[in-house]
Amino acid sequence: MISGPERRRAWTAEQKEALVLAACAPGAVVADIARAADVHPRLIHRWRREVTQRVGPSGSGTNFVPVVMKDDASAKDCRWSSPSHARRPCPGHAR
Repeated sequence: MISGPERRRAWTAEQKEALVLAACAPGAVVADIARAADVHPRLIHRWRREVTQRVGPSGSGTNFVPVVMKDDASAKDCRWSSPSHARRPCPGHAR
């Protein structure tokens, strides 16, 4: 039995939203924001995940963009496609 004051704080939706928005700002460090609010960083990550699941990734300003691939003719100019490099993988690409 726990007696005395409540050990857990109740956060309003507005307080959670303010911390999540601060954590999503460019260059923001969640640990710094959590320290200033006297909460564990994991709690801010959980709130951010809940908002993302509820709103969806597009609501956070992140969208998919189309990728344009060059045609195979441009690969002829790649120095890694020459016969002398046929046995070596291209840097950054696993075979």
